[in-house]
Amino acid sequence: MSDAVEPDVPASGAEEEDAQNLAVTGDKLLGGRYRLIRRLGKGGMGEVFLAQHATIEKHVAIKILLPERAKQENQKARFLNEAKATAKVRHANVIDISDFGETDDGRAFFVMEHLVGEDLKKYCRRQHILSWKDIELILLQICSGLGAAHKQGIIHRDLKPDNVFLIEHQGIKNFVKLLDFGLAKMLHDDSSKKLTKTGIIVGTPAFLSPEQIRGDAVDIRADIYALGLMLYRMLCGQLPFKAKTVVDMLRKQLMEKPLPPSVMAPDAPISPAADQVALKALEKDPNKRFQSTMELGQAIAEVHRNPGGMQIAVPGARGGDDGSKPQLEIIETDRLSDGELVLPLIREPQTTEPHTPLRRDAEITKAVGDDGVITPGDAAKNFASQLLSRPDEVSAQLRQQEQQNRGTPVMLIVLIVIVLVGIVAAIILLQ
Repeated sequence: MSDAVEPDVPASGAEEEDAQNLAVTGDKLLGGRYRLIRRLGKGGMGEVFLAQHATIEKHVAIKILLPERAKQENQKARFLNEAKATAKVRHANVIDISDFGETDDGRAFFVMEHLVGEDLKKYCRRQHILSWKDIELILLQICSGLGAAHKQGIIHRDLKPDNVFLIEHQGIKNFVKLLDFGLAKMLHDDSSKKLTKTGIIVGTPAFLSPEQIRGDAVDIRADIYALGLMLYRMLCGQLPFKAKTVVDMLRKQLMEKPLPPSVMAPDAPISPAADQVALKALEKDPNKRFQSTMELGQAIAEVHRNPGGMQIAVPGARGGDDGSKPQLEIIETDRLSDGELVLPLIREPQTTEPHTPLRRDAEITKAVGDDGVITPGDAAKNFASQLLSRPDEVSAQLRQQEQQNRGTPVMLIVLIVIVLVGIVAAIILLQ
């Protein structure tokens, strides 16, 4: 469940009992001033509780870092980064954070406004295809809140329908609140830059921009791409790319041009102008997208005034997207408990002689860091080069090793790398 939010249903007695018996507070007030009422949800980083200020009796939502995360300095820093980034924005369409503190056992927490409603993902499932009136109302609010974040030098990096919450506010239905700045990058804050190690990407595969996948420098246009995906989903009831595996999803984000929404959903009332806005936001090259939320917002507002727009040609397959499956065995990757994914960056490999001896098991596993993520060192580069020149042989050896070491996390990660590096040849076409 998204942070600080609550569906329009009553909580179960079990949840209330869970909050009353929460070990971090016992009979004490959290931070000396907040009384926990019940748990609203739990994610990969923390658990969220409905609470009440003991003095002014205002209801709030409190996110508390999970015990296992509290022991990891990097996770504590990321938690603080989320609070700082969100609090810095101060916009009506961004959830408000009002306080920060620590429990008696050293777990960080922050206090947010309590929201009642539903996220955009659930709303889209109920409505399936949204009217342009609804789309315009929702997207213009997202652009407004996100634009305020961008002006503060904050890139969200994890925009998706789950992180857009809809409430009723002062008689306005579908009033937007942006949530979960846990992966936010603050361009002018060195502390946030240190939270993502060199050589990894973090995010949700279906909403990652091509530059995030490639490991290029990321700016506000990565958020524009995610907004384009959300627009596409609202227009035609589905995302532009379908994939059975994470790797196939990444390949499509990198290589495959989306069909115009009107072609994807021919029975939906989608104007040429709406097609044009969606496809421009989804350009693979950031320089060809809208360059700001203001520019995107202006284009969205123009759709109902000029629905004819400009006709968009239906793109064909490109970049080797012939429907063929990768040569290598596809396996699902581990996901973080909150639905995010940690992957090694995809880089252009160094060329090697075609008959370089196959590296031994120990040399291959050296490419895997202690945290289970491929490091950009020589071992990883050599391994990638061998895989490109001799994929069948390397894949066969590692499948055999995996059978011998089934259940070991290191070999699982190595197999993940096989799949990812196997699509490098296609990715090079974008360089």
